[in-house]
Formats: sequence, C-alpha cells, structure tokens
Amino acid sequence: MGAPAARLHGYGNRTVAQEPSDERAGSETWGWPFPFAEPTDQGRPAFSRRQWLALVLVFAALHLGSLLVAARIGNFDPEPNHDHVHVMRQVLEEGFPRVAVWPPGYGYYLALEWRLTRALGLPFWTAKLFADEVPVVLSGVLSVLLALRLTRNRWLAVCSGLGMAGSPIFALASAKGLAVVLFQPLFLGALLFLVRALQANGRLRAFAGAGALLGLACLVRANPQFLLLALAPVVWWGLRRAGRRRPARAAALGLAAALAAQVLVLAPWSLLQRRLGTSGVFTAPVVYYAFFDGIRRHDGFEVSEALRRDPDPPPLSFEGVAAFHREWLARDPAALAGLYAVKAVRAWYLSDSGRWDRWILLLHAPLWLLALIGAGLWLRTSPRDPAFWLVVVTVLYLWAVSAAVSGLARYLAPAYGLLGLLAGVTLHRLRAARGARGRP
Repeated sequence: MGAPAARLHGYGNRTVAQEPSDERAGSETWGWPFPFAEPTDQGRPAFSRRQWLALVLVFAALHLGSLLVAARIGNFDPEPNHDHVHVMRQVLEEGFPRVAVWPPGYGYYLALEWRLTRALGLPFWTAKLFADEVPVVLSGVLSVLLALRLTRNRWLAVCSGLGMAGSPIFALASAKGLAVVLFQPLFLGALLFLVRALQANGRLRAFAGAGALLGLACLVRANPQFLLLALAPVVWWGLRRAGRRRPARAAALGLAAALAAQVLVLAPWSLLQRRLGTSGVFTAPVVYYAFFDGIRRHDGFEVSEALRRDPDPPPLSFEGVAAFHREWLARDPAALAGLYAVKAVRAWYLSDSGRWDRWILLLHAPLWLLALIGAGLWLRTSPRDPAFWLVVVTVLYLWAVSAAVSGLARYLAPAYGLLGLLAGVTLHRLRAARGARGRP
C-alpha cells in the first residue's frame, strides 16, 4: 500500500514518518521524502512578508519589462483581439454573449475592465496593460505556491514564478489581449487545490475546489476540460503511495467530486450554447472552431490548402470533425499524419500570424532545454515522485491539446510556470555541484 503517511512540519522539512492516518483529512501527507526539500526550522514560513513583496515587484517589473522589450522589437505590437472585443460588446450591451464559439469568461473580464477604465477616465487599451498586472502577478505567486507544495524548495518555487511571469509567450498573450491572462490564475488555482487534495489524503472538499476552479478556467479557455481524466492515474498513484486505504476507491470518489463541480460550473454555459443552437459537450464548439481554424494556419500542406478551397466547410461539431477525418483517412492518411506531426512541433513556436515565430523560438529555446534536462534529472532522482508525474502529465496534456487542436504556441502558455519549475531543477543541480566544488 506504499509508505506510511507523514505529517509535514513547515514548508521545507523532509517528511517525518508517523503512524498511517489516512482518515485525517486535515494532515498534509505525501508517501516519501521530497527529493529537493530544504532543511529549515519547523513551522517556518517559506518566505517572509518582505520577500513576498519583493517577488511581487519582480514579477510585475519582469512582465512590464517584457512588454516594453516586445514593443521595442516591433513584433509584439499591442492591439485588440477582435473576437474577445466582440464578446465584450455583447456583454456590455445585452448582459450576456450571443456567440457560442468563444467561451464567455474573458469577455466578462474585458467588460469589467472597460467599465472601470471608463469610470476613471482612462484610455482602455493602455490602462488594460497595467490592469492585467493583477492576474499576471497572481499567476506568478500561484506558481510559487504550487512549486512549494510540490517540492518544498524555495529556489525551484522562484524559478517557477519567473518562468510564468517572464515568459515571452505570456507577454505576447497580454499584449494581444488573449484569454490566457485571466485563464492562468484559475488554472494554477485548480492545480493547487488538486495537490492539496492529494496531500490531505483525498479530501473531497479540496477535490471539489479543484473541479470548480477548473470549470471556471474552461469558461475562459477550453484547454483543460479533460485534464482531470488525464491526471486520474497520478491521483490514484499519489493516494496509493501516501498509504491511503483502498486508493482506487478514494481516487474515484475524489475525481467524481471534482468532475461534478466542474460540470456544475460549466452547465449554464452549455445550456446557453443549446439555446443559441450550438450542440456539444460544454466547451466543445470552441474546440471544433479552433481545430479547423488551426488547420488553415499551417501553410503548404495539402490538407490545409484543400480546407481553404472548400466551398462548403465542415460544420463546427463532432460530426463535422469525424467526417473530416474519415475523408482524409480514405483520401491520403499520410498527409493527415504529416500535418499532425508538424502541428506537434509548431505548437511550441507558431504564432497566429507567423510574424513572431522566430522570436518565440529563440527566446524560449534555452528554457525548453533546461526544462528537458531538469525533467530527466528529476526522473532519475525520484522516479516515483507524484509531484514529478503531475507536472509532466500536465505539460504533456497541454502539448497534446495544442498539437491536436491548433498547433499554436499561445495554447502552451499555461505550461510555462511548470517548465520554469523543471528548468529550476537543472539550475538547482548546477548550484549544488558548484557549491560542492567550492567546499574544502
């Protein structure tokens, strides 16, 4: 059944074994020592108030600095995103959106910013860049908290926050008015609740909190709609290693609570979709639209060119996607497979218009390399660490969704806090090796 449950004292101590206590929902448990945990006094907080304030200021300055550099380069020109502006106007004029293709969450957020800036007499698009600092900085803080819960290491936590707030693709999302700005804190909050549920030995309220926040995130962007299903093996494994009795039953109950909360949050949006004449499972129409739109963006492929020339494009529904695949599997399966393979690669750097591909590639490549090395080091150090598998499965899920649906880099923006954490593992090992060489 795995190692005995353990109570964590403070943020940084390695786990201290106690008697198994899987019914104690309030305890923070993990099945074995954190491989990167720092020694510290029991009960000591991870960061002081002054250190937290410094991190907040660094995240804000880093993001604003990224926007200024982007504007200086001339590639990331801030401009309104017309799709979201359209939803915002409907919210302002009618109180709810009448477009089922885009989730409504970001439109409501823009409407709120519009009312605030108008009330203060500020220019909307200029003031919005500064107003967006709130969710951006919050994303950096939540990345730090998530990394602390997963590793109990301050260095790795700071690297995670810097990877999130300082990522050029995240700066691009803010400059272009993309929904990931609001999506990211909701997404990270859901992951925090999920980790809390595992470390609290399967606490159902924490699972439900994770599902509710994930539902809210889906109302902003559709990416994580099925993330809980992808993480189901990690949930079972974490509860099993923590010594939970009947871990399969505990995982099933926890995931059921999370999925139920997610469905309840998404239900009003699904009903509105049906009222507007669009069928689908919650955010599915968004996925169908992004799928066909994404194919058209990949120039030079027979599949893309044929879809552009099609006078009768496939309907935005499961039936339309299924018919599209049946046609190409019969017509030229190699062309379809080749398109998916290229989308999987381009998902890391392809921008909407193609103007920023080179900059995304050059600016992110060092982080990708460090993250890949860090993943290998972490796997070698602790191959059964649930924290490692939660991070890796989440990144792979986001990659798979981006590659399958659009092949655009902005769909991978939510992964950069986790990539920063993995990159931090590499830097942590380099620091440790340098310190070992410096000691007599």
